[in-house]
Amino acid sequence: MKKRVYFLPILFLLLSLVLVGCKKNDNNNDNNNGTNGSKTGEATSYGIVNRAYVGKVTVKIKDDKVTDVTFDEAFLPHTWSNIEYEVSEGSEMADDVIEYKNEDVSQYYSKYISIDGKLFEAEPRDKLLELDGVTYSAQVIKYSNKDIPDLFVYLYNSDKNCEWYFNAVKNGKVFISDKDGKKLETYKSLNTYGWLKSEGKYWTSSETSPLGWKGNIDNLVNYLKGKVLTNLEEGKFVKDTEGVEENGYTYKYWTIDGVKTKVTMTDVYQYYRLAYNAYQKAKVNAK
Repeated sequence: MKKRVYFLPILFLLLSLVLVGCKKNDNNNDNNNGTNGSKTGEATSYGIVNRAYVGKVTVKIKDDKVTDVTFDEAFLPHTWSNIEYEVSEGSEMADDVIEYKNEDVSQYYSKYISIDGKLFEAEPRDKLLELDGVTYSAQVIKYSNKDIPDLFVYLYNSDKNCEWYFNAVKNGKVFISDKDGKKLETYKSLNTYGWLKSEGKYWTSSETSPLGWKGNIDNLVNYLKGKVLTNLEEGKFVKDTEGVEENGYTYKYWTIDGVKTKVTMTDVYQYYRLAYNAYQKAKVNAK
């Protein structure tokens, strides 16, 4: 009996050490598989949005739910290479300018532009650009070089190529040029929006459009926050036909997957798709 009395404390001590070790391993396993610990991730995607801009979206997540989203858009050449120009009667057009004529209305563009050190030359499209059944009516001018036969098509559906273009714009590496790629100051651009929509010059809030670009983006971000994003079809995006009157203005809001939002902007589906792409990458990166 005395031997058993002395042995029991030692046995209890050994069992305690084993249990503590198991508990520690359990905690480590929980942290690794995310059952108790939280997993966070962040990623950025680029792509064509609203049929006429290069969009950038960064999505942050925690345990698969969106915690924050930021959007921005870079203007494409059809905006900033559109120049103020007039052909005098009896004179010829300058050889570094091209004309796009739609019925009796003429628009003029710089024939040459430089993007991140790459020289592009312009020509008018003979018909409206159509990709995957969608018409891109703003792309009346095609810019190309020996490596890139169509700049817009090169950017279309390419995260990598859109990232290249967006960063070139952000870093001030795009401009109207001469045939040798040198910056040309001869012509005034008709662009009044700046280079990025985040500059706040594009679609500002007004009496006739209270939300503007920023208000719409803020409302889309509010919709996305806290959600586990899914691969929604375009049919899940339905816009009001009659609208809702608030403070003397009629808003036609989007309903997304059955949820009424405060978003009114066109092509919201493209912005969602871009956010979803970033969300998917963030899930892969989550730790």
